[in-house]
Amino acid sequence: MNYFSDLNTIIIFVPLGFYYSLVHKVTHGKLFLAMYGVFSVYFSSAMVRLMLVLAPAACSLAAVAVSHIIGKATKSIRLGLIGKKRDDSNENVEINTN
Repeated sequence: MNYFSDLNTIIIFVPLGFYYSLVHKVTHGKLFLAMYGVFSVYFSSAMVRLMLVLAPAACSLAAVAVSHIIGKATKSIRLGLIGKKRDDSNENVEINTN
């Protein structure tokens, strides 16, 4: 209960942040962020005062998750409004058989 009362709704997005950090396009930065998150969760569970170490890691992991979610949502909305990409250059091509 202590984690939820301290981190509030961010705790919902932290596991998604771990998932996007470790599965989708793994880079050194994302790997470092995931390791920082794992170590901060471990140390904050050992001592309540180390929740100050967990807060920045949880915010960063939640930001990764929200960024991916918003990116996918905006892509879906954009494709729904504009329509799927189509190749207009092929429609205007006339073939001369002379």
